[in-house]
Amino acid sequence: MLKSLILKVLRLVAITLLVAQVTFSPALAVETQSSAGVNTNTSEVVDKGDINVPVTTTPTVDGTRVTPSSKGEKESAVSAERLTYPQPPHLYDMEAIEQFNAELYGEGN
Repeated sequence: MLKSLILKVLRLVAITLLVAQVTFSPALAVETQSSAGVNTNTSEVVDKGDINVPVTTTPTVDGTRVTPSSKGEKESAVSAERLTYPQPPHLYDMEAIEQFNAELYGEGN
């Protein structure tokens, strides 16, 4: 009996320590963004005399980079083609359901 009690107390202490360690320890694995999800905007500094102007290049859908003109014009917007899917068929055969209801409950119910 005493041996059983000591084993239960020892098990309780071990479980408590494990839970406390997991709760208060830092994360073991840190997720990193994939290379496709990383923002790849780069900035360059162009020297025009004594004025430094930052120029930002952004990647487009096909992988090329677009640099806006130095006249302050906005970047041309690249429109991504949206995918459209056909409407799926209705999940239930409504005519068969109506026919079943008419047979079961009678017409008009």
